[in-house]
Amino acid sequence: MMDLLSLPPEIIEKITEQLDGAHKKIARSVCKELNETVERQIFANIVIKYSNYLPELICEQLEALATRTTNARKYAQSLEIRGFSPDAHLGARSRSRSIERNRNSRSRSRGPLAETHVVNRGLLAHLGQAICSLRKLKSVWWHFSPNDPEWAQIVVMDSLSSLPFLEELRISLGGGSAASLKLAQLSNLREITITGFCSDYRADVISGLRTVISNSPDLTHLEVDSHGHRADAQTSTLHDLLGAASPNAPLRLTHLSLRSFCFKLDGVTLPHLHDLESLLLCNNIDTRQDLSRLDEPTK
Repeated sequence: MMDLLSLPPEIIEKITEQLDGAHKKIARSVCKELNETVERQIFANIVIKYSNYLPELICEQLEALATRTTNARKYAQSLEIRGFSPDAHLGARSRSRSIERNRNSRSRSRGPLAETHVVNRGLLAHLGQAICSLRKLKSVWWHFSPNDPEWAQIVVMDSLSSLPFLEELRISLGGGSAASLKLAQLSNLREITITGFCSDYRADVISGLRTVISNSPDLTHLEVDSHGHRADAQTSTLHDLLGAASPNAPLRLTHLSLRSFCFKLDGVTLPHLHDLESLLLCNNIDTRQDLSRLDEPTK
């Protein structure tokens, strides 16, 4: 063991990365040095989600983070939020299995309504403090589910805006309303990815996205998939996204990916695209069909 610990830390980390869960557990019990190395790997990526099979787990996880009884807050670099409600993140097949489980007397479940009530109490008590405790977070992937309560979405949004080192945001919209997605609260991001759809994409997404882009001078990666377009006044444009960014201090975008947008290159958009290394345009609209629309500001 002393021979292993005499190796450079980078080599030890590579070795422990190859261990499975059971062997990592053993390694953590050997000595303090190995425990810290393995903990850093285990807690680097955190997933918060509701489980139909272990409904109480999300409450226990959030409480541990909020009360700082876990070392996860020391090492977490990325966070994935996959939904807080029963069945929010599962397909139809998994939902049917969950229903069968609830009918089975061996299940620990007290039924979906009781489970939801318990989970909501846990969320209300610990969700905000849990996310705020992850002060070293750099990356967040949020599966924005219409099944989650709006107040929980607001708590997440408020918590994300308090993270000092957050630089990468990925949001997967799942339909329904996204009115609680207050993107304008965020700033200083380096990478933004928005996919999926919602009931009022222009009001709920584009308006806030325009603000966060203008407040992120170091933004290099922008990917927006509006999941289909309509050739009418609701069609979003590249001007909607970049129009509020200062032309005197242009962005240095290196990656731009747009789907179902109006796209026009002119004095408003070009200054922010000089450093592009990759450009992906898919199902975008020919701006020659309606050039006058492009100069209208986002409301």
